[in-house]
Amino acid sequence: MAKKIIAIILAVIMIAAVLAACGTTPAPSGGGDSKPADNTPAPSGGDKEEGKKEEEKKEEDATPQYTQTYALKYSSYAPEGHPTNYTLEVPLKNFIEEKSNGRITVEIYSAGSLTTQASTLDGIINGVTDMGYDAPAYYAGVYPRVELFTTPGLQYGDYQQQYDLFNEFNETWPSQVYEDNIYNLMWQPVPVSLFVSQHPMTTWDSIQGYSCRVPGDKVPYFQAIGCAPVVMSTADIYEAIRLNVIEGSCVSIIAVQTTSIDELCDYATRWWSGVGMTGTHFSKEVYDSMDPEAQAVIDAARDYCRTELWIKDLEEQENTANENVFARNPNFQYLDFDDDCIAKMAEAAIPVLEAKVAEVDALGLDGSGLYEWMKAHSVG
Repeated sequence: MAKKIIAIILAVIMIAAVLAACGTTPAPSGGGDSKPADNTPAPSGGDKEEGKKEEEKKEEDATPQYTQTYALKYSSYAPEGHPTNYTLEVPLKNFIEEKSNGRITVEIYSAGSLTTQASTLDGIINGVTDMGYDAPAYYAGVYPRVELFTTPGLQYGDYQQQYDLFNEFNETWPSQVYEDNIYNLMWQPVPVSLFVSQHPMTTWDSIQGYSCRVPGDKVPYFQAIGCAPVVMSTADIYEAIRLNVIEGSCVSIIAVQTTSIDELCDYATRWWSGVGMTGTHFSKEVYDSMDPEAQAVIDAARDYCRTELWIKDLEEQENTANENVFARNPNFQYLDFDDDCIAKMAEAAIPVLEAKVAEVDALGLDGSGLYEWMKAHSVG
């Protein structure tokens, strides 16, 4: 009997143990198949951080990492220390180098040491230089619309008005020449507004036969008003006047300072109208070969030129030039043409403008439309 009782007790203990073991897995709530318990520990904050870092690394790996460097050559006919050099070219160089974190460097070749005036655009196309500063006035027939736009006869206001108009002109009437080779950073108005001479010039008679250096695109106009225009590089003006090859030059005060012709000429007569154009240009071939990040730097440099540098450049150039000229030659003086001369100069401009319109029309570039646009934007 005692043995039977012991056996029963042992059986009860075993059943209780089995039931206790089954109680460790909770019964599923609701319907559906029961699933084994997930005993994996919940992720800690550190695991989440690791996951985030992995995702960021994947994104970083997917972003192109550009490492190529570019050493660019910049050609200028302005000497070191010239206002164009320190107000335009050096700031542009610094902007590109800083914006690219040093991946793009710019070496400035001053005073025509790489390409001469009137050869920089060709130098860019031929790969002699990567970028540079030059005037389309030296490329007769290459920029027909620019030549019409800068033909004397109409006035376009002060620097701000001129520059705003130049930007509108560039967008509305593209040159259609060199556009596949040149990436233009900035067109800049330059006032070709002084008749500089060794003798006073204020009347119509005083300019008849006046032998002077002029930009190539201004030759027809100067012939129309009775002058004897001569085309030559800026660097040759001083010697040409000194040797009496020419009497003077039609230039800006900036060019007077650059060439030092104030040492030879005491008089500068303000011109009633006349504007030139210079440009800062970049090789389209070089631009297209750059990686997107480097191209973005050049694009930013273009905006920098057009929005921050241009007016500072012009104003500082003129102010510095005036200071230097009058310091060198206290006898230097500004004059003005009389009303009769101004009226005759304006009258002489009309057939020259009309001839240029016909020339541009013949090229299929709508010179007539551009002429109407010019007159609509003229202030006198």
